[in-house]
Amino acid sequence: MPANNQTFIQNYCVKDTELFDIESLIEGHHIKAARALLKWSMQDLARASNLSLSTVRRLEDDGCSGGRSLDNALDALRQAGIRFGLMDRTMIALARAG
Repeated sequence: MPANNQTFIQNYCVKDTELFDIESLIEGHHIKAARALLKWSMQDLARASNLSLSTVRRLEDDGCSGGRSLDNALDALRQAGIRFGLMDRTMIALARAG
């Protein structure tokens, strides 16, 4: 059970009756960290998410502008076992499942 009265509902976190969109807080360095946990290169993520290498590079360098490309990258990371969580309302925690 999540600590601090947190309940996760897909990509959202409800904490003390406030709803947070976790993905709106994810930045390029989070994607890099997730790749590192998986020991993936940018090309590995591009292949897994059906994105171009330049799009993955842009997502990581530009701090993520959101949209479909970010959704595809996050979906691929999640399918590979990465879990994103919200800590203290503003910090993203990453973990590798399994």
